[in-house]
Amino acid sequence: MEKVNIGDEYQLRREREIGRLRKLWDRQPKTEEEFTFQGVLLSDAIEQCVTSFGLITPFDKDNLKPASYKLTVGDEYAIDGKIEPLVDESGRNKLFIPPFAVAIIKTRETVNMPRFLIGRWNIQVSKAYEGLLWVGGPQVDPGYVGYLYCPIYNLRDKKVELTRGKPIAIIDFVRTTPVHSESKRYKFPPERVLFEDYDPDTLVSGLVTGAQKRIDEFELKLDKSIAETGEQLHAAGDSTKKQLEQIGTRIDNFVLITFSVIAVLFAAVTIFVARTEQPSLWNPVLFLISGTAIFLSAAAWIKTGQEQKFFGRATQAIIILFFLAATLLQLREVSPLRSQLDDLKKQVDLLRQQIENLSSTPHPNLQQNTPAPAPSAMPKQPSEKK
Repeated sequence: MEKVNIGDEYQLRREREIGRLRKLWDRQPKTEEEFTFQGVLLSDAIEQCVTSFGLITPFDKDNLKPASYKLTVGDEYAIDGKIEPLVDESGRNKLFIPPFAVAIIKTRETVNMPRFLIGRWNIQVSKAYEGLLWVGGPQVDPGYVGYLYCPIYNLRDKKVELTRGKPIAIIDFVRTTPVHSESKRYKFPPERVLFEDYDPDTLVSGLVTGAQKRIDEFELKLDKSIAETGEQLHAAGDSTKKQLEQIGTRIDNFVLITFSVIAVLFAAVTIFVARTEQPSLWNPVLFLISGTAIFLSAAAWIKTGQEQKFFGRATQAIIILFFLAATLLQLREVSPLRSQLDDLKKQVDLLRQQIENLSSTPHPNLQQNTPAPAPSAMPKQPSEKK
């Protein structure tokens, strides 16, 4: 598979790492006579191997257990095929494994296995209880030298936090059968030296990938359903709006016709009931009713919104014009009638003043020759004069 960093930089880093590993490999013992222990190595035997040929580098005595050693998180990890660094700085020394995701973690320690030892390693029990599952090979072959790479699945539905330099796995060491000339040697340098050589981009959680694919498909269907529902709601809204407009138009037409008919009836009743012996076109009651009918009809006409119904519009216009003409006719007749009433009033006042003047000034001939009239005849003079 094509490497992530093919080129001079990759080759330079690889050669530098091989040089470091060769120094450790050269320290491996050529014979096993001085190592007399058998079975699983206890803590003192592990320390002896560390001192003799660098079994674990770097070595921290606090991580040493009675028959094993605690491996810690190194300076690189990979999630979803992307390699990320870890440094000893706050905020940059932690990694978070998402739910149901897989991460590859490089150990901080380099192991230098002689030909007479094997290593057996697995994830810490405490980390397993946090939901982490180790899926790597349980055995480190004799003769291997290099970092250990730990693939870990997070089985929880919550993210798991790991910190650089903190324990992640446990390794113990077991003595092999005696080494002979026919025993197969481990190849040096190893085929995989750098993190990129392990092809981390191929190790992706199938559960997460499948779930993400289904989520994407669901979101696509959901978006499509939302769009279709929006179109249906929009069409239903337009249809409902048109129906409401039609209902409103019918109500307005009903109000217009109703008030127009009521106005006509009231006008007719007013004409016949309030009719006097002398015909007159001015009637305040009829004027008020006509004006009210015009106002209500005009309001209903303005509110009507269906321009396409010409018959309804034309009928409304004719009715409104009819009442408007009647009102204007009433207003036109008001001024002449008032003027005639004012003239009659002036004539009455003038006659009254003349009568008062005649009654207050006696005639000279009547005072000399005609005796004073009897009291019973005095009221008749204004009537005779008139």
